[in-house]
Amino acid sequence: MPAPHRWIAALLAVSLLAGCAGSSGRAIRHEGRAAGAAHQFPLKGVYRATIIPPFDFIGPIAGRISAETTDTGFIASTRPGIAWDMIGGVQGFLGSIFVPFIFPGGTIGTWTSTIPDGETPGEGWFGVGGMKNVGVKTRIISADQPVELLVREGRRVGLLLIEPDNPDAPPTTDYPALADAIAATVSTHLYDPSLVATSAIRAYTRQVKSNAKLARDDVEFIFGTVAAGRNHIKFTMPLTFPKGNAESRRAMKDWDITEVRPLRATFDEKSRIAWLRVDAFLSAHDVDAAFEKILAWNPAAIMIDLRSAPGVTLAALRTISWVAREPIEAGTWFTAARRVEVLSNPSSAPTFPLSSAASVEEIESALATGGAARITVTPDPRAFAGPVAVLTSKRTSASAESLACALQSSGRARLFGQSSAGKPLLSRPFDIGQGWTFWLAAADYRTPAGEPIPASGLKPDFESSNRDTAAKAAEKHLAEAAGVTLEPAKPSQPRSGSSILSPFFRALNQGQN
Repeated sequence: MPAPHRWIAALLAVSLLAGCAGSSGRAIRHEGRAAGAAHQFPLKGVYRATIIPPFDFIGPIAGRISAETTDTGFIASTRPGIAWDMIGGVQGFLGSIFVPFIFPGGTIGTWTSTIPDGETPGEGWFGVGGMKNVGVKTRIISADQPVELLVREGRRVGLLLIEPDNPDAPPTTDYPALADAIAATVSTHLYDPSLVATSAIRAYTRQVKSNAKLARDDVEFIFGTVAAGRNHIKFTMPLTFPKGNAESRRAMKDWDITEVRPLRATFDEKSRIAWLRVDAFLSAHDVDAAFEKILAWNPAAIMIDLRSAPGVTLAALRTISWVAREPIEAGTWFTAARRVEVLSNPSSAPTFPLSSAASVEEIESALATGGAARITVTPDPRAFAGPVAVLTSKRTSASAESLACALQSSGRARLFGQSSAGKPLLSRPFDIGQGWTFWLAAADYRTPAGEPIPASGLKPDFESSNRDTAAKAAEKHLAEAAGVTLEPAKPSQPRSGSSILSPFFRALNQGQN
C-alpha cells in the first residue's frame, strides 16, 4: 500500500489545487456564477462544489458532494466507495480493513462546517479522506459569496463555489475520451519510447481508462488518474487537470499575484545572507524579479533553497544567469523523437544560449519542436559575484536538479543537505481536449559531461538528512566565505515546502519510488 502521506500529497495537489500563499484574508465577492446562488446554509442535499485556485494555468475543478445537517452546521462528503473502487487491487478490495483511516467509507474528501451567524462567519475544515491534519480551513461569509479556503495561519488559498445539483445528472465531461487521449499521449510523447510497451505502462493506461468509466465529476476523474499513477508509475507522476479559463482568470482579479508566486526572497540583515526559497520554477520573469529584489539588498552571500523544488520548467536555469561569473554549461534536454540520436551523438543537439527570460521561452519552444537543446547559460551583467550555497533534498528534481548540477559541477556553488531525487525528467503539458491538460515526463536530461544524473541523485558537498543541520552548515560556509559573523543564537530560517501547491509540483516531477 502506498504510504499515506504520499496519497495525501497527491490528493492535495490534484483535488485542492490551492496556491502558495493567500491574501490578508479579507472577505471578497465573486462576480461569476456563484453570486446569487440559490442555496441556504446549513447545506442539506446534493451540491456541485467547484474549487477555483489563484493561478490562471489551472482551471476550476468541480466535484459533487452530499450534505447533511448536524447540531452545529453540516457535514458533506464525496461519493462513498469510489476511492476504494479506483485504488483497485487488493488495497481497494480490502479498503474497509486496511485504509479506512485514509478514505473512510471510500470517500475522497469530507467537509464539516458551522454556519454564518450574523457577523460571525461559518468555519470548518475540508479534509482529504480521513486525515484530520491534512486539508484546508473553510470560511463561509454568506450564501451569496464563495466559500474561502485558508491555510492554518488564515491565509486564503482558494475559493469554493457551491450550487445545488441534480444527483441524477450525467457528467458534463466525457472522461473516457480524456482517458483515451491520455493513453495516446503516453504512447507518442513519453520520454523513453521503450517504456510504452512495458507491463507497468500498459497497466497504468488500463487503470486510467477503467477509472474514467467510473468517474462522475472532475475530482473523481483526477483521483482515478492519480490512483493509476501511484500503482504503476515509477519515474514521474503524470497529472491531468482542467486548463485555466475565463472563470479562473476572473477570480484571479481578487488576488495579489505577488503573494502566490512560488519563489520567495528574504534577507537576514544581521548575517547579510539573502535566501531564495523555491517551491517551483514556473516563470523566468519570476526568477528575474526575485533576484532584482535580492540584489537591491546588497547581500554578502546568497542561499538558494531547492529542498522542495521540482523545477517544472526550464526557468530554473535562469537562476544561473544571476550568480554566474562566466558562461556555464547546463546540460542537454531531449525528447523521445531525438532520444536515440542524442544518446549516440550528444553533439547532435543544437546549442542555445540562455541569456534572458525571453530566451528561456525560446529554448522551451525549440525543445518542443526540435526535440533537443544543449544549453549554455551566460551571466547577467548585474550577476552576483559573492558566495552561493544550495540546499537540496530528495525532493529536488527535474530542472531544479539540473540547476544544482550545473552550479556544483562548475564550482560556482556548494550543495548542502540530502542527495537529490535522481529524477531529472522534464514534464510538459499536452492538450487532451475538452479544456484539459495532461502533464507527462516528456524530456530526459544529460549533464554537461554527457552523463545521466545517478539514480541515487546528486551527492551534496555536505550531506545531512537533518534540515536544520544542513542549513546551519551552509550558513557557516557562506559566512566564512563572505567574511561576516553569524549570531550564535540566530534562529534557523523558515522551512520551505509550507505551501499548499508544493505537493502538486512534487507529484508532478518527483520519482514515485
